[in-house]
Amino acid sequence: CYNKSIAIAAEHALGSVAFPAISTGAYGYPKHRAAAVVSTAITEALARTNTVEQVSLVFYSEADLGVFLDHQQF
Repeated sequence: CYNKSIAIAAEHALGSVAFPAISTGAYGYPKHRAAAVVSTAITEALARTNTVEQVSLVFYSEADLGVFLDHQQF
């Protein structure tokens, strides 16, 4: 969904997009796994476009942010 969302944003000439930590809340997907997926997906998607210049990740807590910061590649 990250790849597709960034591609759609680029198609519509949007310069930014924001994402929550998809599936890590009620669905219980492990946050450390999600962090790795997010980092890879966003890095790959941004390499295919120069339209989207900013991707914001929105977290429920500072602890969630910490998990994602430990796995960032971008």
